[in-house]
Amino acid sequence: MANTCTVTMFGTRFINVEQPIEKPIEQEVKKPVVKNPEQTNNLAPNQEYSKDKFKKDGTPKIITHNKRKGVKSEAYDLSLADMNKLLTWLEQNEKWLVRFLCIISFNLARRKGDILSLTWAHFYDPKTGDFRKRLKDISEEKTDKLASPYINDVVKNAIKEYCEKVGCNPADNGFTRPIAYQYTSNYRGRVLSDSSFYKTVKKAAQECNIEYNVALHSLRKGFGAVSYETHKNEGNALETLQSIFNHNSTRITERYISREDKRIKKYYDDLSDIFTRCAINGEAAEFEGEQIEISPEKIKRLIATAYQAGMKNANETDMSVHVEAINEINGMIND
Repeated sequence: MANTCTVTMFGTRFINVEQPIEKPIEQEVKKPVVKNPEQTNNLAPNQEYSKDKFKKDGTPKIITHNKRKGVKSEAYDLSLADMNKLLTWLEQNEKWLVRFLCIISFNLARRKGDILSLTWAHFYDPKTGDFRKRLKDISEEKTDKLASPYINDVVKNAIKEYCEKVGCNPADNGFTRPIAYQYTSNYRGRVLSDSSFYKTVKKAAQECNIEYNVALHSLRKGFGAVSYETHKNEGNALETLQSIFNHNSTRITERYISREDKRIKKYYDDLSDIFTRCAINGEAAEFEGEQIEISPEKIKRLIATAYQAGMKNANETDMSVHVEAINEINGMIND
């Protein structure tokens, strides 16, 4: 008969226990403390108390959500004409910092969080005081991917203009001061918050009567839309933009710069035409034979894939290998 051991712990008998097990100590979970519980119902529909962010007095911060139920919140790319309206309004209202940030956001194609995190050392070499050719490496806030966009002449000119307007010297503190540091307004000496940046751009867009939804992301998308229209005949425009944006696929980039939306609109327009001719006017419906529309970018990818497959499998006698390569190319055509 096996030896047994009986241990009594906390009023409970345990059999065959080699070592007593200590009861875990439960840690008290701190909950947000609302200073005036009656006021919780006074929050706006798009507001709530934060669960992990608190004010100095111990009360939770109020988080405001930009998205509203039933309202599409997608930000569209900002056209050059509307960008001109926006910049003009900001200049007339002496919103020099926001104007400067809008210009570099558009030209660097970075998100708002990445723009607001920049210091002057990202643009200048502290050892020489000269402009860098590319922005010092930044780790993207959203993806943790590294980005180092080129600094074009527009960015350089915008920096010089902004510094003249507000009396900024990038070399102060060894170029370590944030570029969003405020030299004017009641918030002088503070770094511009993303909410203030957002609100000013939204107000400017409304004052300029821009009908589509404009947000800070419209600046980054604007870079993509304008760049694609400028280089769409080069064949690899989408791949280049994919690299600039650090996207995982060209399909994401297409949606990003509204190319997919333009194709969808064409389907609606084409249906409108054939519906009018046939369903309303009684003409016979005639459809062309099956055709596959292939973009220049896809043609280049097809050629590259076919060439690589040919080089790799040139000496292969197993036909299944060649069939697999052909099927891969057919899949790309029909994708």
